[in-house]
Amino acid sequence: MRGVSVIDPRSAPRSTFALEAPAEMTPGDLALTRQWGFASDARAILMICLYAADTIIVAASGIVSHLIRNGSRSIASPYWGHIIVGCLIFGLVMQTAGAYRFASLRRQSEHLARITGCWAAVVLLLIAVIYLSKLSDEFSRGWMLLWAVSGWLGLMGTRALTWRAMRRLQAHGQLVAHIAVVGHRVAAEHYAERLQCDGNGDVQVIGVFEATDAPNNAWRPHGRRNFDELIRLAADRWVDEVVVVSPCTDFAKLVSPLHELSTLAIDINLYLDFGATKRAGYPPSVLVSIWKRPLAGLPTVFKRCTDICVSGLLLTLALPLMGLSAVLIKLDSPGPVLFSQQRFGFSKKPFTIHKFRSMQWEAGQDPSVPQARRNDRRVTRVGRFLRRTSLDELPQLINVLRGDMSLVGPRPHAVVHDEKYATLIDGYLARHRIKPGITGWAQVNGLRGEIDTLKKMEQRLEYDLYYINNWSPLLDLVILCRTLGAVLDYRNAY
Repeated sequence: MRGVSVIDPRSAPRSTFALEAPAEMTPGDLALTRQWGFASDARAILMICLYAADTIIVAASGIVSHLIRNGSRSIASPYWGHIIVGCLIFGLVMQTAGAYRFASLRRQSEHLARITGCWAAVVLLLIAVIYLSKLSDEFSRGWMLLWAVSGWLGLMGTRALTWRAMRRLQAHGQLVAHIAVVGHRVAAEHYAERLQCDGNGDVQVIGVFEATDAPNNAWRPHGRRNFDELIRLAADRWVDEVVVVSPCTDFAKLVSPLHELSTLAIDINLYLDFGATKRAGYPPSVLVSIWKRPLAGLPTVFKRCTDICVSGLLLTLALPLMGLSAVLIKLDSPGPVLFSQQRFGFSKKPFTIHKFRSMQWEAGQDPSVPQARRNDRRVTRVGRFLRRTSLDELPQLINVLRGDMSLVGPRPHAVVHDEKYATLIDGYLARHRIKPGITGWAQVNGLRGEIDTLKKMEQRLEYDLYYINNWSPLLDLVILCRTLGAVLDYRNAY
């Protein structure tokens, strides 16, 4: 294959990097699937599960120790209080000590020592509390000793099972950061080989994309197909990080590829080789972080859990209203109840969005997808009410549950509109670096409804990018609360 070398993470040796893959292998032939998505998200899920397992182990060991020592199935309130406090303090101490970081988990001996220290500190603290509060007569010393020993053994056993599970997951492509290297063949392959050898199994170089000068002075891989393949792999969440490798003297040629990569929801790093400058005082090379993926790791998991819980609750509560809306739509005009349309979602990956049909059925077949205007004759009587109250958006809760959308994020536009504005507004596609939302920062700031000028779209993009770069749970909560006020404002809803 020309321009890109791909390896299979299952068959690649740990100590070498096979730059030449079989001729029949292509990026599309990679058999592994990544059900957990990005490596950072998978690692966050693993650490959350480990935290939950530790809490269960600490609580269960305290309860079992009480049953063994006292022989009674009923546990007195003071014991319950200390078990609960012990779980809370242990989680806090472990978090403070950095024991719930993936990097710490990879250093097994150091991690076991850290756990032992944290658990010993918690036990000593509980003993001190019992002594200082003069409650030593109410607690069994044997129970405390049994709890200390059984809790430690349980934590050690949990780590053994965790490391075994990690080996199995890594064998199936999970937890491994997949990195694509882009650059001139010699420099890029050298860096890829070193990266693979130093990765300790946590890194997998899935491809080396050769770059060369194009006639128009833009930097491109040999054959446009190779770069498109990288974009497709990134959209499918196969790539966690792209490293652009180049000598320092070719820095001016980086603008074009970095501009295209900036719209992807992945980490983008720049590896500059200063060896060609031959100047004293220059480092031999430097790795610079250009863009970081928004909402990576724990924030992604938190936002997804929030989407599932809230959308599931709202969908349950809204089912009667949705049923009534469906009946009214069917009685008001011929055609299906739902309007379904292709939109671009996360990393510009197409998905089908669902809304209650608010226009005449024939109007939805126009390939140009003209936006609704004030007093638009295509809008039905029931549809006008649904659009003003935003009830036509309720079926999108199903999109949220499926993972196509989020409750809060940039509103998805029709595909033809995305393609149009991508050519008119620089950086427009960067709004696809996170999942689209039912509501967004732009909508609660008055940018709702028809976009009839380029300036309005630029303003909407500005608000969308602000949200992407400044996301927080509090900002999501503010947007959701302000959405009610935006719904009641009918001025731009028609």
